[in-house]
Amino acid sequence: MPHEIYGEVTTSTNELGAWAKQKHVREALELVESVDLNALQQVFDQGYGTYLTDADYEKMGKDPFLIAYALSKGYTVITKETPKPSAQKGNRKVPDVCNSVGVTWARDFPIFKALGFKIT
Repeated sequence: MPHEIYGEVTTSTNELGAWAKQKHVREALELVESVDLNALQQVFDQGYGTYLTDADYEKMGKDPFLIAYALSKGYTVITKETPKPSAQKGNRKVPDVCNSVGVTWARDFPIFKALGFKIT
Protein backbone atom coordinates (compact mmCIF):
# COMPACT_ATOMS: atom_id res chain seq x y z
CA MET A 1 0.00 0.00 0.00
CA PRO A 2 1.18 3.55 -0.57
CA HIS A 3 3.08 5.18 2.27
CA GLU A 4 0.32 7.75 2.69
CA ILE A 5 -2.35 5.07 3.17
CA TYR A 6 -0.07 3.06 5.45
CA GLY A 7 0.20 6.16 7.64
CA GLU A 8 -3.59 6.35 7.91
CA VAL A 9 -3.85 2.68 8.90
CA THR A 10 -1.14 2.83 11.55
CA THR A 11 -2.52 5.93 13.27
CA SER A 12 -5.52 3.91 14.39
CA THR A 13 -5.36 2.36 17.85
CA ASN A 14 -7.25 -0.80 16.88
CA GLU A 15 -5.84 -4.27 16.22
CA LEU A 16 -5.30 -3.54 12.53
CA GLY A 17 -3.10 -0.54 13.36
CA ALA A 18 -1.08 -2.54 15.88
CA TRP A 19 -0.64 -5.43 13.45
CA ALA A 20 0.44 -3.13 10.60
CA LYS A 21 3.09 -1.46 12.77
CA GLN A 22 5.06 -4.71 13.09
CA LYS A 23 8.32 -4.45 11.12
CA HIS A 24 7.77 -7.56 8.99
CA VAL A 25 4.20 -6.53 8.20
CA ARG A 26 5.25 -3.00 7.26
CA GLU A 27 7.94 -4.35 4.95
CA ALA A 28 5.35 -6.56 3.23
CA LEU A 29 2.64 -3.90 2.93
CA GLU A 30 4.24 -0.52 2.31
CA LEU A 31 5.29 0.58 -1.18
CA VAL A 32 8.83 1.87 -1.31
CA GLU A 33 8.29 4.48 -4.01
CA SER A 34 7.11 8.04 -4.37
CA VAL A 35 3.86 9.22 -5.85
CA ASP A 36 3.96 10.62 -9.39
CA LEU A 37 2.96 14.25 -8.87
CA ASN A 38 1.56 14.54 -12.41
CA ALA A 39 -0.68 11.54 -11.78
CA LEU A 40 -1.76 13.02 -8.44
CA GLN A 41 -2.67 16.30 -10.13
CA GLN A 42 -4.64 14.39 -12.77
CA VAL A 43 -6.55 12.58 -10.02
CA PHE A 44 -7.43 15.90 -8.36
CA ASP A 45 -8.40 17.62 -11.62
CA GLN A 46 -10.27 14.82 -13.40
CA GLY A 47 -11.40 12.80 -10.42
CA TYR A 48 -12.48 15.42 -7.92
CA GLY A 49 -12.78 18.64 -9.92
CA THR A 50 -11.46 22.14 -9.66
CA TYR A 51 -11.81 24.74 -6.93
CA LEU A 52 -11.54 22.25 -4.09
CA THR A 53 -11.80 23.59 -0.55
CA ASP A 54 -9.92 22.58 2.59
CA ALA A 55 -13.07 20.70 3.61
CA ASP A 56 -12.93 18.75 0.32
CA TYR A 57 -9.30 17.78 0.92
CA GLU A 58 -10.14 16.68 4.46
CA LYS A 59 -13.00 14.47 3.22
CA MET A 60 -10.75 12.88 0.58
CA GLY A 61 -8.08 11.94 3.07
CA LYS A 62 -5.29 10.07 1.33
CA ASP A 63 -7.51 8.42 -1.30
CA PRO A 64 -6.09 10.58 -4.14
CA PHE A 65 -2.63 9.16 -3.42
CA LEU A 66 -3.89 5.59 -3.66
CA ILE A 67 -5.51 6.32 -7.00
CA ALA A 68 -2.47 8.24 -8.31
CA TYR A 69 -0.15 5.30 -7.58
CA ALA A 70 -2.55 3.01 -9.44
CA LEU A 71 -2.79 5.45 -12.34
CA SER A 72 0.97 5.82 -12.77
CA LYS A 73 1.88 2.16 -12.20
CA GLY A 74 -1.09 0.33 -13.72
CA TYR A 75 -2.19 -1.08 -10.35
CA THR A 76 -5.74 -2.10 -9.48
CA VAL A 77 -7.35 -0.35 -6.50
CA ILE A 78 -9.11 -2.64 -4.03
CA THR A 79 -11.83 -0.86 -2.03
CA LYS A 80 -14.75 -1.37 0.31
CA GLU A 81 -16.48 1.70 -1.12
CA THR A 82 -19.55 1.50 -3.32
CA PRO A 83 -19.83 3.86 -6.28
CA LYS A 84 -21.99 6.94 -5.83
CA PRO A 85 -21.80 8.78 -9.17
CA SER A 86 -23.89 11.71 -7.95
CA ALA A 87 -21.34 12.70 -5.28
CA GLN A 88 -19.27 15.79 -6.01
CA LYS A 89 -15.76 17.04 -5.15
CA GLY A 90 -14.48 15.77 -1.77
CA ASN A 91 -17.51 13.51 -1.38
CA ARG A 92 -16.66 11.40 -4.44
CA LYS A 93 -16.11 7.71 -3.80
CA VAL A 94 -12.92 5.87 -4.78
CA PRO A 95 -14.61 3.76 -7.52
CA ASP A 96 -16.03 6.88 -9.17
CA VAL A 97 -12.69 8.71 -9.11
CA CYS A 98 -10.99 5.59 -10.50
CA ASN A 99 -13.53 5.50 -13.33
CA SER A 100 -12.90 9.20 -14.06
CA VAL A 101 -9.16 8.69 -14.55
CA GLY A 102 -9.20 5.21 -16.08
CA VAL A 103 -7.96 3.18 -13.11
CA THR A 104 -9.18 -0.38 -12.66
CA TRP A 105 -10.80 -1.07 -9.29
CA ALA A 106 -12.46 -4.00 -7.54
CA ARG A 107 -14.44 -4.62 -4.37
CA ASP A 108 -12.47 -6.23 -1.56
CA PHE A 109 -14.53 -9.31 -0.63
CA PRO A 110 -14.58 -10.90 -4.11
CA ILE A 111 -10.79 -10.47 -4.22
CA PHE A 112 -10.38 -12.01 -0.75
CA LYS A 113 -12.54 -14.95 -1.81
CA ALA A 114 -10.63 -15.44 -5.07
CA LEU A 115 -7.34 -15.45 -3.16
CA GLY A 116 -8.66 -17.91 -0.57
CA PHE A 117 -8.37 -15.57 2.42
CA LYS A 118 -10.07 -16.90 5.55
CA ILE A 119 -10.81 -15.31 8.90
CA THR A 120 -9.95 -17.62 11.76
